[in-house]
Amino acid sequence: MNNYKQKVSKYEIIIKIKNNQPIDQFFFKDIGLSKYTINNEYLPKNYYVLNINDNNDIIDISDKLIKSGYFQSVEPNLYGVYLSTPPNDQLYGNQWNLNKIEMEKAWMMTSGNNSVKIAVTDNGADYDHPDIINNKTTNNGYNFFNSSAPYDPIYYSPNTQIQVAHGTNCAGIISASINNNATGLAGIAGGWTNQGLELYHYFVADPYEPSILHLVRAIERARTVDDIKVISISLGFFSDPNDILLQAIRSAKDDIVMVVASGNYVKGLYESTAMLIPAIYSEVIAVGATTENDIRKKWDDSTDEPNWGSCYDDGGEPTLRNVDVMAPGIHIPTTDIRGQQGYSTGDYNLIFHGTSAAAPHVAALAGLILSLNMNLNPQQVATTIKNSCDNLSHMNSLEYGNGRINAYKALKYTLEHYGGTVTQNLTIPAGETWSLEPGVILTFTNDAKIIVNGTLNIVGTASNTITLTSSTNWGGIEFKSGSSGNISHTTVENATFGIYGDGVMPNIYDCEIKNNSYGIFVKNVGIKNIQTTLVENNYIGIYCYNADPLIEDCKISNNSYGISLINYSSPVFYYNSIKSNTYNGIGTYSDSHPYFGETHTPYQGNPKPGYNRLTNNGTYGLYSNNCSVFMGMDIASQTMGGYNSIFSNGSYEIYATNSSTVDAYHNYWNTSYPLSDIYKSSNSIVNWYIPLPSDPGGGSSLGKQGNTNSVINEYDPNNIDRDNPEELKRLALYYKYIGDYEESIKIFEEIMDKFPESDYAYNLVGEIYDISKRYQKLEIESYCDNKLVSLKTSDKVKQASNDVKIAVLLRDGKIKEAEDLSKDVIKKYPNTKSEKKALFTLYLISKEEETKKTDYLSQLKEKYPNEPETLQAMEITEIEVEKTKINELNNSNHLEKEATEKVIHKYELLGNYPNPFNPSTTISYSIPAASNISLTIYDMMGRRIESFEKNGLAAGIHSEFWDGRNENGELVSSGIYIYKFRAISQDGDAKVFEKSNKLMLLK
Repeated sequence: MNNYKQKVSKYEIIIKIKNNQPIDQFFFKDIGLSKYTINNEYLPKNYYVLNINDNNDIIDISDKLIKSGYFQSVEPNLYGVYLSTPPNDQLYGNQWNLNKIEMEKAWMMTSGNNSVKIAVTDNGADYDHPDIINNKTTNNGYNFFNSSAPYDPIYYSPNTQIQVAHGTNCAGIISASINNNATGLAGIAGGWTNQGLELYHYFVADPYEPSILHLVRAIERARTVDDIKVISISLGFFSDPNDILLQAIRSAKDDIVMVVASGNYVKGLYESTAMLIPAIYSEVIAVGATTENDIRKKWDDSTDEPNWGSCYDDGGEPTLRNVDVMAPGIHIPTTDIRGQQGYSTGDYNLIFHGTSAAAPHVAALAGLILSLNMNLNPQQVATTIKNSCDNLSHMNSLEYGNGRINAYKALKYTLEHYGGTVTQNLTIPAGETWSLEPGVILTFTNDAKIIVNGTLNIVGTASNTITLTSSTNWGGIEFKSGSSGNISHTTVENATFGIYGDGVMPNIYDCEIKNNSYGIFVKNVGIKNIQTTLVENNYIGIYCYNADPLIEDCKISNNSYGISLINYSSPVFYYNSIKSNTYNGIGTYSDSHPYFGETHTPYQGNPKPGYNRLTNNGTYGLYSNNCSVFMGMDIASQTMGGYNSIFSNGSYEIYATNSSTVDAYHNYWNTSYPLSDIYKSSNSIVNWYIPLPSDPGGGSSLGKQGNTNSVINEYDPNNIDRDNPEELKRLALYYKYIGDYEESIKIFEEIMDKFPESDYAYNLVGEIYDISKRYQKLEIESYCDNKLVSLKTSDKVKQASNDVKIAVLLRDGKIKEAEDLSKDVIKKYPNTKSEKKALFTLYLISKEEETKKTDYLSQLKEKYPNEPETLQAMEITEIEVEKTKINELNNSNHLEKEATEKVIHKYELLGNYPNPFNPSTTISYSIPAASNISLTIYDMMGRRIESFEKNGLAAGIHSEFWDGRNENGELVSSGIYIYKFRAISQDGDAKVFEKSNKLMLLK
């Protein structure tokens, strides 16, 4: 390296013995030492420090030790200099450095974690400073300069107390509390609402002269005693490589992130740009200093601090290396010794500078990275910091290393590449793309969620999946209007909303969505894909509001409700297994138009069978309320759709009410005449004709033929009664399914003209809206405003037209316009279906405005207590539903009676509703004969919480109400509980049935 004036200790020699030989076998008296001490406290193996008195010549003694041949290395202890001087001032608004490295965005991910221990090796620190005191370790650290004195940050020899400011400055950059800006300023990892990094201080000098020996001991203590994760070293030595220091660093490199200032070159002191030690070692992160303009600090620049610059190179030594990263290092506001004892007249400095100021930025950033993921090793932390730097156009030379650090990008890189723990909402800004790498696990706490305004890609592989989870409950992934993304080979579990799409949704492939309140919740979106995905153990597996996803090759099972469709939702289903859901396989409500298989257009082209299986669901396979459902049709011996398997569902295979039409030709029912398992009421139609003679098995070829011995073979459009609204609607649907949308609309208009005051007139506007979405040849808003006005329309048609326009506005992301029109509808059409829909729309729009949301929910409960929109809103808000209501979301009061009156053939544990619940839930079960039953609730440790027992209970469906209290009447805590149902028949056989299930209490 270049010439410099080296300062060495007069008293201390660092020695390393050869071949593990015992130190006590060497006779120091043979080399002229009569008084000496020797120890290896906090030193690497085989290293010792030899202390001699000032009557000996240290160079002579060192020479004799080397010549003895007993020692591998002999080096006097070196003294160096701190690499900045601390000046003066305060307040967060002046901290340009934090804005430069995007700290505010970084703090949205983490602001520190006191499980991460960071040590400042320095000349002291005022750890009772009001900005630091909350984050200091309980024992403050260790005083290597005077180990006989108790550690005291204000313990110094006379007139040197002021030098504690340097350590205070560095500590403040790292860990000044973020949440008390009125008191001072912000540290990078000071903690927002909780403590930041746990701050240690290793006192290694008095006053200006840090010692290599003390630094080595600090590194050793950090590694072996204090479990330090990061060391910040803002000091350097004018020396060639030093053996003992290098060995200490190498011993610690796998356990500790070591961040070191590269060094300052100063006129008249050290005029080389070569980095000092220990920055020259590749095992540490060497940090240089930049100015406000991202320029390396030079002694001939235009700043108001001439005569010093930031070291960066190897000094021409091929075995050394250049700087790793840069960080702000001039005019840095930070903490100071309190009051008049410091360099300032207050508690804060404005112009702390040098690579001494730059290094703590990087050390604190390393602490933030570990706060997200404590499983990372130092090499991974270093890689993260280097790979996330801002490398600006002028930073293409060795003097900048990888560029200037960016805290936000570093934390983003951490979560994308390594995963970690997310304790607060994670927002993906508009215009940004986040991409999680295969194998990443993100764990969420404190109800945190991901809010996507930009693009989020969560793309794993079959052999290396991605997991988003929580040990309790988290918010889920929320895609906002204008966002985008893809999710594949990913598990999303234990969330309130696993995947929530508002105006948009990602494509979802090969995923597991499980143990959430709502697995996939999507509203106001068109065609998106949910494919080859397992959706299980959720409260509602898939929920669609005004949404049309393609759902293909999915297993949707063991949810309370498999799929719920509401308000103009028209998804298409292929090859899905929808089975073993506690209540309904699929529920369709309020003008939804699902397709189980395809007619003509636009998803898959030509007509295709469905090959869906709706089996073993607790109450209904399909429940339809005020909807048209396509499950197959036969026209001129041409099969469209069909080939679905619908059987062994608890109460009914299909339940249709409130002017619903279900076309279900060419499906398998496990019987030739399934009339007893199909229920229809209130002007509803279910066409189950031409049943298949055998189970197509899901995914079978299209060559299977229908049952030619059925009562009816095909639909004849030429033989209808045009004065019968049901037959006219059937004819209109016929033309819709074969792709003649113009003829279909003409017939819908004929119905509205002939029967303007009927519910048919109201419902058919929704059918026309479905046609406009599928064929994309009709501008529905213009049609509502012009064509419908020219017809002899009633108020019902006008109401439906407004409902449709609100749905279109929502899909187009025009939330304010949809809100205004909804309010107008409420004023114009009180006590109507349109008012009900508008209230529900306003409830959803006001999802995050609690006062408005509560008001709209109250109006729904008061005016429409048993309607689907009301019950959906109640469940979304986790408000208790009537404790005896055990059927699906929108059952009217008579449905439970009908289900109960149906003959019960087997014992079943029907599940609990609602689930998750707060504060109470109803557990339902069915018994086919008089029985003695017991129902016991346990916590996850197997401890009994509450139990119910009844003897001689009659056959039928029964329920038990649990109010969330234990046997002592105490409310239990949030969490997952197990309930075990046991029934013993009294019919002489004493049959025993046992089954267990889970429920979740959320508060």
